[in-house]
Amino acid sequence: MSENIARAALWFALLLLLTSGCATRGPVITERNLPPEGPQATPAPSPETDAPTAEDDAALAALLNRESRKSPDKNGAHAEKPAKPDPSAAPAAIQESPVTDAPTREIESRPDTRAAPPVRQALPHQGPLGGADPTLLGQALAEPGGPRSRAALALTREGRQLLSEGNFFLAQKRFEKALSVDASNGQAMLGLAEVHYAQEQWQQAATMATKAALHLGKQPYFLSRAHLIAARAFINGERPDAAYQQAQKAVAADPENEEARLLRISLEAHLGISP
Repeated sequence: MSENIARAALWFALLLLLTSGCATRGPVITERNLPPEGPQATPAPSPETDAPTAEDDAALAALLNRESRKSPDKNGAHAEKPAKPDPSAAPAAIQESPVTDAPTREIESRPDTRAAPPVRQALPHQGPLGGADPTLLGQALAEPGGPRSRAALALTREGRQLLSEGNFFLAQKRFEKALSVDASNGQAMLGLAEVHYAQEQWQQAATMATKAALHLGKQPYFLSRAHLIAARAFINGERPDAAYQQAQKAVAADPENEEARLLRISLEAHLGISP
């Protein structure tokens, strides 16, 4: 009798265990010899047909032992541990979705109707200056004046002689000395501009030549020469716009200055200016 009670308790414990885990796992074993639903009385087991055997007791004990080793999940239900992945198994290939190119809009080529900028003619490098007209130079350096003016002109004549000999250092000293005696001596300024030009000091030559032009208004030949020296210095200093302005002034001061006229035409072609 006690043995039957123990077996019934064992079956009842199994029933409670299966009922608690059916929400997640479903039935594990086929229900067997369970009483029907409802308030019916449980019939007593028949010793001949319904009594559990020793094999049933061993299977039940193994099942209870296996269920007790399973860890419960957060809801209290027992969940089976996931199987470990097989390292020898080949990874599943990743299925790539075909990429289709987005439709592109064909760009129509249109001709460029913008006017191309005019091609500038290259300006040749301006070489050494030619000498001034000796007759006109002698007349300009012999003009009468006051003592200071005559002393400055004498120093300017010495500077011109040294410049013609190629002694630029001493020639510059004579012209500077003449300007210290007479600061308005345009001939000394013009000679100093030629010294700077001969030494390829383009900015100093252009500055001194334009300054000399302010004091040579009564001498058209030397006024035109001063503007011409400034124009050539500006060309070598890559300032064609300033050179063109000086070339215009050189032609205006002396229309017979052929060198200044040809230089102005060359600058007009370079700058794209209509004559």
